[in-house]
Amino acid sequence: MALLACALSAHGADARKKAKAAAAALHAADRACTVDFGRGNLASAQRRCADLEPTASPVATYWRLALSDDPAELRRGLSATALKGIDAEPRLLLLAGRYQFSRGEDRELSDLVRLCAKRKLEGPDIDTLRRLSAGK
Repeated sequence: MALLACALSAHGADARKKAKAAAAALHAADRACTVDFGRGNLASAQRRCADLEPTASPVATYWRLALSDDPAELRRGLSATALKGIDAEPRLLLLAGRYQFSRGEDRELSDLVRLCAKRKLEGPDIDTLRRLSAGK
C-alpha cells in the first residue's frame, strides 16, 4: 500500500513538473510573439505563434485569433458567447472588443463589458473596452 502511495505521489510530482515546463514554454513563446508582432515581423509571429499548445489556453487563443485572417473564425472566436467558456485574459477581451467595435456590433461589445464586470477584471485594457462600449 505504501509503495502504491509513493508511486502515485511520484506521478503527481512528474505531472506538476511537466505542467510547469509547458507553462514556461508557453510564456516564453508569448513574449517572443509579442516582440515579433511589435516589430511588425508578422511572418515570424505566425510561424511561432499560430499553433501554440495547449490550444485551449487563453494565450494560444489570443495569438491564433490575432493572427487569423479568416472572417468566420474571427466572428466565431471573438464573440462574447465563445469567450464566456474560457478563462479569457484582458488582452483577448480587448481584441474581441476592438473587433466587435469595428464591425459595429454594439450588443456584442456590451456583452463583453458585462463579462468583464462579472469576472471583476480591472486594468487599462478593460478600461479601453468600457470606453469603446460607451462610444468614446
